[in-house]
Amino acid sequence: MKKLLITTILLLPFFVWSQSYIPIPADSTSEWRVMKKYHFKANICLHVDDLKYYFMGDTLINAHTYSKLYKSGIKYQTPLGPNLNCDPNIYHFTDVYVGAIRNDTGKVFYKIIYNDPEILLYDFTLNVGDTLQRPCFNFDTNTIVAIDTVTINNRQHRRFFIDSDTLTSSTIDSMQYIIEGIGAATGLLEEANFESANELLCYAENHIPIYPFGCSCILNVGVEEIKINTKNENIHLYPNPVNDIITFEFNSIIHTDLRLSIYNILGKQVKQFQIPSNELKYKVNLSELETGLYFYRIWNETSIIDSGKFIKE
Repeated sequence: MKKLLITTILLLPFFVWSQSYIPIPADSTSEWRVMKKYHFKANICLHVDDLKYYFMGDTLINAHTYSKLYKSGIKYQTPLGPNLNCDPNIYHFTDVYVGAIRNDTGKVFYKIIYNDPEILLYDFTLNVGDTLQRPCFNFDTNTIVAIDTVTINNRQHRRFFIDSDTLTSSTIDSMQYIIEGIGAATGLLEEANFESANELLCYAENHIPIYPFGCSCILNVGVEEIKINTKNENIHLYPNPVNDIITFEFNSIIHTDLRLSIYNILGKQVKQFQIPSNELKYKVNLSELETGLYFYRIWNETSIIDSGKFIKE
């Protein structure tokens, strides 16, 4: 009886930890909105991937059950300087399979292709002083320097702060981190390195963003809802790219007031103007906008007159 009691006490911490572990995905409705920015050394254009990760169904590989991971979103380029020739097109992708994920007692494994060996994507069993393996942080040494908890949707998630030989931070607030059940601050699969600027915009369950708390992240990636394909040959805008002032020029007089709406890459309206009737040239000051890709829509009470995109430098 005494031997059984000792064994139970020794195993109790393991059972308590196992029951409190939050896996990835924590829920079949888990979604990650990620912004990836990167450029190649010989390329003067910034490449941007605006995407959403999500799971659809399971698969059995070598007696292990994996959740199948997909992505949808858009890809585009924006110049890193003036007078640069970058691809002006926006490329949409939908339901692209990116791999499979499984959990095993605090560890998250990722398999890209069926026959490839699986990768240890996250290890939430680590303690302070332990080394975090790649691929989450693409540095030589990644050390867990602190662990705390953060409340997300009424659940306590452990947060692991990472310091490295390559990126040394003076305070914990400026360090990279991973969160149990969610992943890295750079994204579910994205690395933290000098060649890219990756960011987890939000994490959602049941199509509702729950991290960061109070965020206004839009889960529907892309600008299809903005209807940017309504092109009016009688309306021109210039310059594009634009620094401060952009001009909308009308080839003919329009005898009604129009509205001009400007959206950021997340589909959020950031500016709205009223264009008076009989206006042939309408100038807009965009100096307050951050650098990046924007979309516009000119409309009246009944229909969309024109829509398109421009780059703010």
